[in-house]
Amino acid sequence: MHIIIKGLHGLAIPEDITIYTHNKIEELLCDLVDPTICEVVFDDTHSRDAENKNIHITVTSSHIKNPIHIELSAKNYYTAIDTAAAKLSRALHHAKH
Repeated sequence: MHIIIKGLHGLAIPEDITIYTHNKIEELLCDLVDPTICEVVFDDTHSRDAENKNIHITVTSSHIKNPIHIELSAKNYYTAIDTAAAKLSRALHHAKH
């Protein structure tokens, strides 16, 4: 399994958020073996909107028929990660059955 975590347009992602994201995603993908690629992209829209921290997760694996894509916005990155992880968990459950 390979997890790629990056910021859109060169956005620097703090190490604590990177580690938190990696641990959350790794926990969800632990029963998918290679080749599995998960790309997590963070974005900050810098708008007046309260929910301007965006996260995009794409999981591609030979164990699931179609790639899974999760995209959402939240007030902070931790909330975005937790909500996206919950959605990814449900999507993986449906993809495997």
